[in-house]
Amino acid sequence: MGKGIRKITFSFEDSTLTHFGGMTLFQRFCRKLDLKGILQRHTRWQRRSSIYHPVELLQSMIYTMVAGMGRIFDTRIIQYNGCFQELLGLKEFPKPSTLREFLKGISLAETQGIIRVHDLLRRKIWNLPHSSSSLIFDLDSTVLSVFGWRIEGAKVGYNLVKPGRLSYQPLICFEGHTRDTWCGILRSGDTHPASGAQALWADCRRKIPKYLYRIRIRA
Repeated sequence: MGKGIRKITFSFEDSTLTHFGGMTLFQRFCRKLDLKGILQRHTRWQRRSSIYHPVELLQSMIYTMVAGMGRIFDTRIIQYNGCFQELLGLKEFPKPSTLREFLKGISLAETQGIIRVHDLLRRKIWNLPHSSSSLIFDLDSTVLSVFGWRIEGAKVGYNLVKPGRLSYQPLICFEGHTRDTWCGILRSGDTHPASGAQALWADCRRKIPKYLYRIRIRA
């Protein structure tokens, strides 16, 4: 059997290269799922903008999170990077203030529409690459510290990493095999870890396909 290339040297010498080039693969993945079309069809957007469609703003936030940006303020560096604009089909990437106002203005109906899209996509890829007959639900809470002292719903509670800081304490359910998010509840930081567990489990049960008959819970 012939030997292939044994040694490869990579060099990045052009000053105009972007370190977000790998996002091209994620963009192709989103196009394969028809993410933009699904978000438009299954969500009743209640706002209008002459600059950006709500789906464009939502996709912009999804792309930045996949790229590793944990906060809206971090997206300011993309204003000078043409890669994201090309991937999203935008002439200009939204400013952090635009994304922040978009999040603040999301209505309950729009949130429910985004959840429907999430559940639809999860069902669509659940049996890929092969079908499964069992589920493992992992329920756990986590502490999400926030900055500032006037943030809606944030309270001072148990926070081992940053004691005394305002925080949220989401309760989240993951599927043990795929690590997909199944359901979640956003709670204030002073909430008891088990609070809302029954409601979360009831919501999870409604989303279980009928053909799945083996279900285990780890909490």
